[in-house]
Amino acid sequence: MSKFLYSGIWLALFCTITGLVSAQSPTAPALQFNIFLEKSARLSSNETEGPIAIGEELTLDGNYQVAIKTAGSFMVNKTAIGLLVNGKIIYKSGNSLQVNNGYVKIGDPDKSKVWYTDKNGAYSPIQITSGDYNSSPRIQLQTSADKLGVSASDNPVFDKELIKFDKAMETMRNSSLEISKNKQTAELTDANGKPFDVKNYPDQVKIKLAIGVNYLNITGNDLNSISVFTFENKPDADHVLVVNIDANKTFNWKVWNQAGIGIDQCPFILYNFYNTETLKIEGDNTIEGTVFAPLADIYKKKNSANIEGQIIGLSFEQDAGENHHAPFSPDLSRVGNCSKPAVPAITGAASVCRSASITLANTTASGIWSSSNTAIVTVSAGGVVNGIAAGIATISYAVTNSCGTTTVTKDITVNVPPSVAAITGSNTVCLGLTATLSNATASGVWSSSNTAVASVIGGVVVGESLGTANIIYTVTAACGTASNSFSITVQDCGAVSSGGTGGLESQSLGDAVAKRLYQSALNGTLQQPAYESLKPFVASNIQKAISGTMASVSVNSLVPMQLSNTKLKSYLTTPTDIIGITNAKEVVSVDYTLNGSCKGVVFATTTKAAIYDHTKAVCDRLKGAQVVKMDSVIVNGMGLLRFSLKYEDGHIENIISFSASINPARNTIAIQSNWLKASFIPEETMYNFQVWSVSDELSTEITGKILTQLQQIAAIEPLKKSGLLPDTYFVSAKREGANLEMMVQNNLAGTSGYFELQEKANEQSAVVSRKVPFNFSAVQSNSLQLPVSDAFETTVKMYVNNQLQDEVFLSDGAWSVDYNPANTVLNKFETKNDNRKTVPEELQLFRNAYVSANTNAYFTMLKLMRGGGLPKDITGYQSMKFNANGNGTLKITLVKQSVKNWDDQYFLKIPLTNTPKDYLIDLGEFSSLVNKNRIKPDDINAIVFTVTNSAGTTSSITQSINNLAFSKESVSYIRSLTSKEIKLFPNPSTGKFNCVFQSDKDIQLQLNITDASKGIVIYRKTVTAVKGSNTVSVDLGTTLQTLSVCILNLGAEDGSYQPNRILIQPLK
Repeated sequence: MSKFLYSGIWLALFCTITGLVSAQSPTAPALQFNIFLEKSARLSSNETEGPIAIGEELTLDGNYQVAIKTAGSFMVNKTAIGLLVNGKIIYKSGNSLQVNNGYVKIGDPDKSKVWYTDKNGAYSPIQITSGDYNSSPRIQLQTSADKLGVSASDNPVFDKELIKFDKAMETMRNSSLEISKNKQTAELTDANGKPFDVKNYPDQVKIKLAIGVNYLNITGNDLNSISVFTFENKPDADHVLVVNIDANKTFNWKVWNQAGIGIDQCPFILYNFYNTETLKIEGDNTIEGTVFAPLADIYKKKNSANIEGQIIGLSFEQDAGENHHAPFSPDLSRVGNCSKPAVPAITGAASVCRSASITLANTTASGIWSSSNTAIVTVSAGGVVNGIAAGIATISYAVTNSCGTTTVTKDITVNVPPSVAAITGSNTVCLGLTATLSNATASGVWSSSNTAVASVIGGVVVGESLGTANIIYTVTAACGTASNSFSITVQDCGAVSSGGTGGLESQSLGDAVAKRLYQSALNGTLQQPAYESLKPFVASNIQKAISGTMASVSVNSLVPMQLSNTKLKSYLTTPTDIIGITNAKEVVSVDYTLNGSCKGVVFATTTKAAIYDHTKAVCDRLKGAQVVKMDSVIVNGMGLLRFSLKYEDGHIENIISFSASINPARNTIAIQSNWLKASFIPEETMYNFQVWSVSDELSTEITGKILTQLQQIAAIEPLKKSGLLPDTYFVSAKREGANLEMMVQNNLAGTSGYFELQEKANEQSAVVSRKVPFNFSAVQSNSLQLPVSDAFETTVKMYVNNQLQDEVFLSDGAWSVDYNPANTVLNKFETKNDNRKTVPEELQLFRNAYVSANTNAYFTMLKLMRGGGLPKDITGYQSMKFNANGNGTLKITLVKQSVKNWDDQYFLKIPLTNTPKDYLIDLGEFSSLVNKNRIKPDDINAIVFTVTNSAGTTSSITQSINNLAFSKESVSYIRSLTSKEIKLFPNPSTGKFNCVFQSDKDIQLQLNITDASKGIVIYRKTVTAVKGSNTVSVDLGTTLQTLSVCILNLGAEDGSYQPNRILIQPLK
């Protein structure tokens, strides 16, 4: 007895000796085991939540689980025993009987082997098998020997006579018989609440429990006649139900349905089968209470429901259902007039860190500590709580006396050391601007490793100086501190183009573009604006401008005046010339600048019943930009198109494009954002916004403020839900000489379709359409080239499955004219295609131009170098050539974009004649009135041809410019090609020599050699000359036998070279 802790057995023996059978719970000798058997058990299925004690052998006959929730209170050497078998184990079938909590004790080791370690000597869960480790069937513990502190010599599995089963069962049989002698006190009614004759039980019975023990004495047959047994009030420590069943010998129990109670009431219900020897549990219902049958062999094969209480008998066989741990606890002699223990609240901390411990306390002694979830917290017998995993679990302290159990609880929160999510956001920030970082972990503090490079407040990073810094997010909690860092680079993002420089290049407005560029050159506004000379932008006040509707809203009032970065200054840069040459009714452009550099722009227009004609996506691809990113972004709840363009100088602009519109039939503002103009639904009034900046974040902020302004007027909503992004689109497209060069991104599978080309051959031509089919590879970029000769402009529309996917407008530099209508009458202006042959060394400016006018002042004709007025770097060219005729003096000006003042531009004057004449001009001949250095032609926008009427009276002026080109050849070289000199060497010669000459074109020549003394031609040869230097080998053979002087002539129909002499000395 010294080996185990079992104080209750002494009390049971004492009661047996003295005859005080009812002085404690009648099931006390069962030691709160879920199943307590004097003899054997066969377990096939399914499980028991509490511990099991068996007086003789246990047969393993399937898969079973024991002590799922608790190992109970029976302990050996301070180790709880989940399974106790006083006899041997019979290994019949199945895989395993798992003991989920506690330890195992077996009295008879016959045919059993305990594996305290596995076959490799490693501490694995303990097994008891009839063969090797992992053989089946077996008893499988969930815990290893080292964790339990057991071994073959220290608290071994094999240990018998720990419980005197015969004495315990004798005591309980006596108690069972004594209890059965009590008179019936239970108050029963039928389903309608009416009393009935107990000789004729109805199908449904109700019971109202009185204070004390309620005895229901019933035969087995009457018990089976009741299908529903309903509790009007719930059993508890003061309202106990004991059902004495008179079912002698064998009883097949068809379990009734016990309505109105659950497992919390089961410890106060006892089914006392005092004379049953074979008890077969049948039916479909759960047994709520303890099955007390100390004389019976119990079988549970057909009933698959649960037993929520103890099972006490001679033997037990189970093939179905579960057994839940709810031991019968009342001392029947004191029910209704005794008190359960008074237990104060648990004291101690309400939280513990994972892998740490705290100690809870209670001033009432002899209580039992337990945890509702040992996966979160465990608690020792002394109240030491260990944090296992994050979460909340309930710690209970239960104190039991003969009247029942009082349990107090305390919720314990297990906190883990904080972990910090990854920081998200852009890993770059522009110098002087902001980037917003975020972290999903709450309550953190932001900091920077180098505030001189990047400072941060609330996740908003400010680029202070160029370099790299770590942005750190730190979270501090009760269980420690954790942080995550994010490397961010402050870079110079440069500037974006001003809103005042664009807006009309995406349709056939080449003449307007040319005129605008020429006026900008004259006014000195080709460059980005000098912001210091402009007035700051002041937005209209929305509240004053409107009366609750959009009808009177100016687009100016929708553009934000101030951004969150107060260092950014806003300036009005509106290109007012757009009104009148586009469909815009209003236009406003605002540049947001930092230290004189443009960082962001809003370009906004108001249109009627149509979207604005000119989109940045189309305009800027004409200017050589390429799409480097395309996606969508949610701003103020609206899904908007976002894309980035990379320009020829390397800078990138991040763009959001959308339209807000009103319709008299709707009281909301509709938002549309599409790649194609054709995808927009026209509405009565449309406010069109194109926002671009050096960063996505700045573009998003500007856009958000515009949408917020709109939301002050009315609710905003998307007009239609559709895909914002095209599946196939032009990454880039440019006019390169006589070709269109395009890069197409195809995001579909292998794709076929066609391009529709709408072309104008020259500035006055009608549009002609043609289709070019294509096939693209799947999900990749495809490059292609389309020849267009010297055509003026082309709109390319790309169709896939007959659906328009994208369009670009590509143009050669336009010819245009400028004059003062007050003193000049334009008689004729026309351009003609020249269809010149391509010359590799030349940059040909396409089409010939002619103008005729009457004026007393001047007349100007100009040619843009590129479509959209973009500058062209012609540093690799040395001369300009053209054919011209007309009257007066022609002033030719090369317009450099970087030159601000018109008078500082480089120019040259030449006289014109009425007869067409070829001109060849070295670029070094162009001069500036101010700049004395040779021209650096790296940014030529246009060539301006101006004829001035110096007479002062109105007269006719004509001007014709043909075959205009820049050449890589120097003027001196080109002029040398017109030399008519022939060089002969060696001279004198034996008859073999070379003839060297220059030609200014490819031509066939006739070479003749004449004997000077005889005047006869002795040698003829047809020579095919090429432009440049030519060498012709001559071999006279034996034609001459004596020393002779010969004359070599070289000529063609359009002229001959100067003859040259050669002395021939034949070999002898």
